[in-house]
Amino acid sequence: MYVEREASVGEPTSQERRDAEQNDKRILGNVVQCDGARATISAYANDADGAVTGLWTVGKMISINLGSTRTVGLVYAIGKSDRAWSNEGQNAIEVSIELIGEVRDGAEPGAKPVFDRGITTYPHIGAV
Repeated sequence: MYVEREASVGEPTSQERRDAEQNDKRILGNVVQCDGARATISAYANDADGAVTGLWTVGKMISINLGSTRTVGLVYAIGKSDRAWSNEGQNAIEVSIELIGEVRDGAEPGAKPVFDRGITTYPHIGAV
């Protein structure tokens, strides 16, 4: 285990795991299907300029914001429903997610978020 010098007292590593260069605009897609164990997200493989972003990869852990909870999932498949690639414009993709748990905000103000395996609030259609 490594100790991060900037971590707060009592924390062996920083709780902020995102890259400092990561864009604040983090909405990457919307839930279009959910069955209790898995969900499908509709997204784009490239940005508005047509550049492939590489934001979606198999094995990536994602969260779906539901207000006071965030459903956590793991990407297990990515595909295009029409199986055709366009070099002009955006390419719509479907991202398959295995739901593995949820992060809830702490009950007390200022309390740390808590991860639980299992889900009490499932993503709704359109969730981001």
